[in-house]
Amino acid sequence: WESATVTQVKGAGLRCLSYTVNDEWAARRLIALGTDGFITDRVDLFPPV
Repeated sequence: WESATVTQVKGAGLRCLSYTVNDEWAARRLIALGTDGFITDRVDLFPPV
């Protein structure tokens, strides 16, 4: 995702989701961009929110 894409998608009333995010740095970047969530195989790295 890019910031402009997230803005455009959310502006259209849609959600931004990503898969499969298994790296902490990638998850932090997606969260900082404002995405709505992600799917991971590494549940040990990411506490539920």
